[in-house]
Amino acid sequence: MKSLRFLLPLLALLAACGRDVPRVDPATKQRPAPWSPATVEIARSIPLQHEGRVKPLDTLASFTLYSVHGRRDMQFTYGSQQDKVVLTPTEWLLDVWCFPGQANHYPLFRIENTRVLDALFPDQSHAQQQDFVYLSYAALVDHEADKTAPIQRLMEQVGNLRRAKDEKNMAPDEQALVHLHRQFFTYHTLLRTCDSLHLPYLLKGERLAALFDGRERAHYAEMLGKAPAVAALANDLRSAPAAERGTAVMIADELAQLAQDEGDGPALFAPPGSREQHEKWLHLGDLARLALANQLPQAQLAQFDALERAVVADSVPVREQAIAKYRELTVAAATNRGEYDKVELEARYYANNWHYKALHWFLPAFLAVAGAWVLSAFSPLLARLASWTAFAFTAIGLAYLTGDIVVRCLVTGRPPIKNLYDTFLFICAIGVLAALVAEVVTRLRVALTVAPFFGAVLIMLARMFEVSDGSDTMRELQAVLDSNYWLATHVTTINMGYAAGMVAMVIADIWLVLRALRIGDGNPRFLQTIVRMVYGVTCFGLLFNVVGTILGGVWANDSWGRFWGWDPKENGALLICLAQVALLHGRRCRWFGDFLFCLFAGVTGMVVAFSWFHVNLLGVGLHSYGFSAGLKTAVFTFYGIQFVILLVGAAGQLLRFFGAEAAAAQAAAEPDWPKDAEGAEAP
Repeated sequence: MKSLRFLLPLLALLAACGRDVPRVDPATKQRPAPWSPATVEIARSIPLQHEGRVKPLDTLASFTLYSVHGRRDMQFTYGSQQDKVVLTPTEWLLDVWCFPGQANHYPLFRIENTRVLDALFPDQSHAQQQDFVYLSYAALVDHEADKTAPIQRLMEQVGNLRRAKDEKNMAPDEQALVHLHRQFFTYHTLLRTCDSLHLPYLLKGERLAALFDGRERAHYAEMLGKAPAVAALANDLRSAPAAERGTAVMIADELAQLAQDEGDGPALFAPPGSREQHEKWLHLGDLARLALANQLPQAQLAQFDALERAVVADSVPVREQAIAKYRELTVAAATNRGEYDKVELEARYYANNWHYKALHWFLPAFLAVAGAWVLSAFSPLLARLASWTAFAFTAIGLAYLTGDIVVRCLVTGRPPIKNLYDTFLFICAIGVLAALVAEVVTRLRVALTVAPFFGAVLIMLARMFEVSDGSDTMRELQAVLDSNYWLATHVTTINMGYAAGMVAMVIADIWLVLRALRIGDGNPRFLQTIVRMVYGVTCFGLLFNVVGTILGGVWANDSWGRFWGWDPKENGALLICLAQVALLHGRRCRWFGDFLFCLFAGVTGMVVAFSWFHVNLLGVGLHSYGFSAGLKTAVFTFYGIQFVILLVGAAGQLLRFFGAEAAAAQAAAEPDWPKDAEGAEAP
């Protein structure tokens, strides 16, 4: 019902219903020209508060686009010439707030399920739809006089679904409907942040017009500046005839209603005083409440006036000057509160995109080491040169990735791992570092092959998770995680163990594939060194997994009053420790030869993945705080790929075994001819 409460006013506005409100519904404005690069750069780092933390405007825009559009930018074509438009996140958000009539027609919501289209538009056929389509916000809220709007049909169906079952138990078609519903209201919440600013108030009645120098219209900032006088006038006129009342009573009632709105979207106005005095920033409703109480500070009114001019000005230069003024005032207020230094750093962090640059070093590094393997058969000198190039490229990528992690720590004021997204980057960095160290020790190019491959795959998975999750990766911590000490000890330690377990799995997979393809049979030392690498990395992982699990129990005792509660995440950590202990024990006791050791190292990697991600999909326990629908497909895809690799390794070993049995049988079947004194068969 809460979403319906704030949806209905905007539906009424977009449908141009005849409700007698004292607002002017202006013609839809179109942006006459692209935003200037200078204005976009200024707007990128405008501070605001959202989801409990102060962040740049560009961060809000980027992750909202991820959530509702599945991309970090907005791309579409228009006109008869099919001209292509590419909007950055900041440009898109400026359009949403300043030109909503235009932005609402952008192809925003990606629909991949034809049954969702059937549910939204039952009078149309989508059976032959072969590709996904994009729907605009306007297409969802638009309706004819005698028909129901698509968004109303969506709300009814989602309401029925949620009453009948939990989302995790829904069919894929049903989950797609719920996902679209969530995307719609994410965008709608952002849209309504500034929608009231586009509608000037009609000033009917002599006494009301006199308060505004006889004018017929007044904008929101002007109304807030004189809110106490308007409220007092409305109280005097409530019992007066309608002709005398004008619109004063209706305006006062609307201001009072707005003052009750706690605000679901970003807070755009830094409050006066320090963070200790006022932790939360101000929404539009907060300004209305303060204005009616005659307590609205002049600084906040000036911020609001600049924002309103940026949103409603007819002239583009005036808009851009107002955006610069609003940023100047907001930055000054945030700086006085000590909240802006990290905003600027975060804006630079996302602009530099260091982990993405690391990916661009890991990929050529992998190509270089692949070239080294090929060249080793023709030119050892060129092969060594390619290997050193791959090592250097991988080290540069690791440096970029490390810098990315360090800056994230500086922005958040937290240790490296705060959520599931952080685990990708951290495990990637530790895994690449471990592989490079192994390469320095062994110099076989095997670990050098693993390092850039592992780095590239983990960064790509991180970016895929970022899009599918669609939420701020630096958001405030879950209450259960809000402890810097334990984040720096337990979480960091056990994720180092995860990294080692995954690297050991990849190296073991290489051994299994090489053996199955009979590569390296002529060089037993080469294959044996790979096995020793798996053993060494597993020892490294076991150390950190055991210490990390114990530290987790200490943290649980400190937070929940019990050391161990058989929570799924705790069980997963214990399974990793038991699997690695069994693996190393079996090797030391000579129960596992090279094949079984590498095979079970691959299985142990699947156990690591289970504890790392799969337990978050179970939806039970104290650690189920990272659920994402996109994880389920990714996790089971990994299981499938790993199972195939293990199956290939097992098949290769069976072929070797039966081949050896056949050779032995053939040798036994041959007659034992007598030999002469020199060992030759006698005739």
